Amino acid sequence: MIRCRGSFLLLKRASIVSVNPGLWSPVTGRVEGKLSLEKSAYKEIREETGLRRGGLRLVKKGGRYTLRIKQGVEASVQTFLFETKVRSIKLNWEHVKYRWVKPAQIVRFQLIPKFDLTLKALDLI
Repeated sequence: MIRCRGSFLLLKRASIVSVNPGLWSPVTGRVEGKLSLEKSAYKEIREETGLRRGGLRLVKKGGRYTLRIKQGVEASVQTFLFETKVRSIKLNWEHVKYRWVKPAQIVRFQLIPKFDLTLKALDLI
């Protein structure tokens, strides 16, 4: 998750993505090659938001949990909380909108399944 001045970044997934189209989520991604979890997180943030590592501060490496993506497909999720001062985002093809929202507003959005597990893993709820 990315936080800026007390608000969290939510991204609306495009209708053309295969997993959770049209739902709101934090930046998500997978580890590719031999990248560490942390380097993978920075890579995904840059790809999905345009935010560079120099404009981010790692606040917390949160807990991990296992998420069932679909029948027979599970993912191990490592959570991170980053802070930025930059509110302008450059979306890639995976997302169509973004919003900075206060914690109490997050529940008003159509969120990806198990979004609460990320919030719990970061001790945000």
